[in-house]
Amino acid sequence: MPDTAETSVVPATAGSGVNLDPNYPYFLHSSDAPGMSLVNAVFDDRGLEAWRRSVLIALSVKNKLGFINGSFPSPVATSKDHQPWSRCNDMVTSWLLNSLSKDIGDSVIYSKSTMDLWTSLEHRFGQFNGAKLYHL
Repeated sequence: MPDTAETSVVPATAGSGVNLDPNYPYFLHSSDAPGMSLVNAVFDDRGLEAWRRSVLIALSVKNKLGFINGSFPSPVATSKDHQPWSRCNDMVTSWLLNSLSKDIGDSVIYSKSTMDLWTSLEHRFGQFNGAKLYHL
């Protein structure tokens, strides 16, 4: 008879409480830094699709896509996951800001979350190509 009890996966942690499981969504590798370059080319209002694809690939490799697509929403402030989520959200935000031109970065730097920043970029620059195609 199969066991019907729910089981949960508890992430492996070191004695300091730091999560060591690289599959854990809030895991940050020791080489991850806010000044890190996520992609080779800085987005400056040209080549959105190539830049977007490069960012999606880089974030997928780092298991951080959920910060831009909404599948890793902010936990409530009293949750034990809020601080690690906030730390990762800030890291992904800094990676994105480093991959934007200064003017574009300055226009989205005060976004509340990485998802808000990404959505703002998509609305602002993603619409442009559709309007151009319609005009042609």
